[in-house]
Amino acid sequence: MKRFAALIAGRPAAVLSVLAVLTALALQGIVDLRTGTPRIRVDPAIDRLLPEDDEERLFHDRARQIFGDDEFVLLVAEANDVFHPDVLAAVQRITDRLEREPDVSRVVSLANAVHTRGFEGDLIVGPFFEEVPEAPEALQELRERVMGHPIYGGSLVAKDARATAVLVFTERLSDLEFVQRDFGGHLGALAREASGLSIDVTGSSHVKARLSRTIVSELSFILPCVMGITILLSALAFRSVRGVMLPLSAIGLALVWTLGIMGWSGATLNLVSNIIPPLIITLGFASAVHVVSEYQELLSEAGEVDRAAHRGVVRRLLEGLGLTIAMNGLTTMLGFGSLCVSSVLAIREFGSWAVVGVFLITFSSLTFLPAMLAVLGPPRRLRPREHGGRGDAFASRFASFDIRHRRGILAGGGALLALALVGMSLIEVSTGFVSNFTSRSEVRTTFERVDELLGGISSFTIVIESDEDGAFTRPENLRELRDLQTWLAAQPEIAGTTSLADGVMLLHQAFLGDDPAGFSIPERQRLVKQLLLFGGDQVTRGFVDGNQRIANVTVRTSVSESGDVARLVERVQERLDALPQRLRARPTGSLVLLARTMDDIVRGQLESIALAIVTIYLTLSVLLTSLRVGLYALLPNLIPIAAYYGTLGLVGIPLNLSTSLIGAITLGIAVDDTIHFFSRFAREARVLGDEVSGVRSTLVALFRPVTFTSVGLVLGFCVLMFSELQNQVLFGLLSAFTISIAWLLDVTLSPAICAGVRIVTLWDLLGLDLGPEPERSIRLFEGLSGRQARVVALMTSLVTVEPGQRLFREGAEGRHMYVVIDGELVASLERDGRRVELSRMRRGDVVGEIALFGKARSADVEVVERARLLRLDEQSLARLAERRPRIAARVYRNLTGIVAERLFGTMHALR
Repeated sequence: MKRFAALIAGRPAAVLSVLAVLTALALQGIVDLRTGTPRIRVDPAIDRLLPEDDEERLFHDRARQIFGDDEFVLLVAEANDVFHPDVLAAVQRITDRLEREPDVSRVVSLANAVHTRGFEGDLIVGPFFEEVPEAPEALQELRERVMGHPIYGGSLVAKDARATAVLVFTERLSDLEFVQRDFGGHLGALAREASGLSIDVTGSSHVKARLSRTIVSELSFILPCVMGITILLSALAFRSVRGVMLPLSAIGLALVWTLGIMGWSGATLNLVSNIIPPLIITLGFASAVHVVSEYQELLSEAGEVDRAAHRGVVRRLLEGLGLTIAMNGLTTMLGFGSLCVSSVLAIREFGSWAVVGVFLITFSSLTFLPAMLAVLGPPRRLRPREHGGRGDAFASRFASFDIRHRRGILAGGGALLALALVGMSLIEVSTGFVSNFTSRSEVRTTFERVDELLGGISSFTIVIESDEDGAFTRPENLRELRDLQTWLAAQPEIAGTTSLADGVMLLHQAFLGDDPAGFSIPERQRLVKQLLLFGGDQVTRGFVDGNQRIANVTVRTSVSESGDVARLVERVQERLDALPQRLRARPTGSLVLLARTMDDIVRGQLESIALAIVTIYLTLSVLLTSLRVGLYALLPNLIPIAAYYGTLGLVGIPLNLSTSLIGAITLGIAVDDTIHFFSRFAREARVLGDEVSGVRSTLVALFRPVTFTSVGLVLGFCVLMFSELQNQVLFGLLSAFTISIAWLLDVTLSPAICAGVRIVTLWDLLGLDLGPEPERSIRLFEGLSGRQARVVALMTSLVTVEPGQRLFREGAEGRHMYVVIDGELVASLERDGRRVELSRMRRGDVVGEIALFGKARSADVEVVERARLLRLDEQSLARLAERRPRIAARVYRNLTGIVAERLFGTMHALR
């Protein structure tokens, strides 16, 4: 890091020049600078929400190829009486106009719905009417035929005959084209123009398109708001133009670089990754605040400096904070990167681009910010940090509270974790496109009204297969279809079903002269084949394949939430498992896939969070050089995530596509402040020589920046609460809630944990007493590196001896020696009735070493001034020789030299 710091601080102009070139390239990736054409697109395709290359999705695609799309735009016209000539004529005009639309593949309405009837011994398969009937008798007959029809009565026409539906299939359009052209709104406009009626537009395709357009349009509101919050908080935190513009510029660069890379790679913003831009702004603010805060603190300590000395301040900034910022970026990337294991493509894309964004935020903080500070030079007016001011006094009192109530805080953290675990067991998984809109939304109110009018407009398909060609011309298999439909109709969530069996029964009834008793499955397969031949494609289309071995049942349902759908599908599957062995059946459709995607999200969340926790723990352990301390540092990050999931269960908020992201996001964010706290604590505690003092000093230094970054993150997420979409509101609210919990634990639980962690080692205390390189002050450590000397020192113990005490007596047995850390000792002998002083030992000197070789003390040693001594015994030296022979060899060599010098000095004193 020292070389990197020297490069950035020493060549800031060159660094900024390189960054300017990279920014120009990124801008070209966002917008073609020659033509002004945007190169980054928004892709709202719903397919990205479904598992990619999943067997269920492939089965659904195959079913769509055989039977056609199961999604449509629903146009609904309401009138006092649908069976009025003017209304019928209007429906006919709508149908004719929409059938001519090039991107419409099929239209189904009262004007062209297939009706089977017998007439003078013949079978007639065609629409209910060719010409709009005018006579009351004809209109009444039409009413009876439609309302009594087993398929269309109550579905194509409301049961009270006050509304009728027009189904428009648009298989030729992709989701992206549908949204970009607002095709549902376009169809509604065409229908109103052709009919003169008031037309409501709904249906799953239209609802999802409106959802996509709403998400995209809200970005134009969210981004300026989040940026405005960033500017306001920067102004409050730093109170200078520089303090505002530097974070703002660093954030802007990271955002431009991220979007530029997305543009160059051909990536798009989708329904999930659209939150990447506001996320980069909020995370960038948090990183920039720490850098600028640390810079101002160093500058305040340095006082008035010239330009050269100012670059030294920037260099020290990077040397002291660079590793922490880099590790913050790494752990945040690990949090987001854990989402890349999801089976849902949209979540994987979000995770990967979030990783890119966080990397570029970190890169900007480590390059652009310090380079700009170096180029700008020292500020004209230095705002010294007011040490001991109100803020520091409050933080100091907060630290005292944390230390004094340490056990209570730890117990509270444990209780919160236990409560969260209870709540996590109650989590439900569910999502829905319609319920995502507020209850006052026009999209939602229209859908719900039409759903009630027509008894359910959501649908899914049951595909039934056989290995035999012509299997669904056999009466026994058609009866199985019919029995299945009867069972389905008895389920409270199901509004109606349609299958090939209905068409065959209607044909059979018409064949028998419209005798109601003929509404049944024929007894002979030959008759079934003949009826299907008469009915032709109008009867079989969408219900059986060309070989008549694969059939389906279309199911209309009143539920659209994935949790409700999942429970219904589970019951349906149990019924399908009871079919004869010759038939295999499974439900499919967008509703079913969405429900099963939620299961994938739950499994993916468990995998993502587990992966993130393990990797972040290992990273913290490396940064803090201790597996034990790394585990302690992990706790303030685990509890907020557990509290988040526990809140979902206790409050009854379902886990869905949006809320599933919050755990990984907040884990990656929360760990940043924890790293800042624990790394600063380790440094402060070792400098001060005491963990409690280190906690107080750390909280005083970090309380302000940690609070500002947390407030920025909370307010940034709160902007989403103004969205029209419930999922966005919940995402913002719950993210802000979790970040708030994380902040509270950072200023309470982290200090409480650190106050009880023994992180200050004997070697750290030696550094305090003997300087930053004790190995150069102690003769015993001569020739050893700092790491090697630390190994020897950690095998010793520290003892304190008061003045006037005798440490050794001549001739006494001795198996240990001492290194003087502080104080003064005198060695002497009694000779010829007089006391002969041999030597005085002070800081860094060794005493008692001769006994390690001779097993007896060679002189009396008394303490003159209160002394602190390192005690090293014979067993420790033997253990050192066994485990670290090279280090032991150097220590014994030093001891030999010390003994030789001591003997020479003794002989000289006794002459």
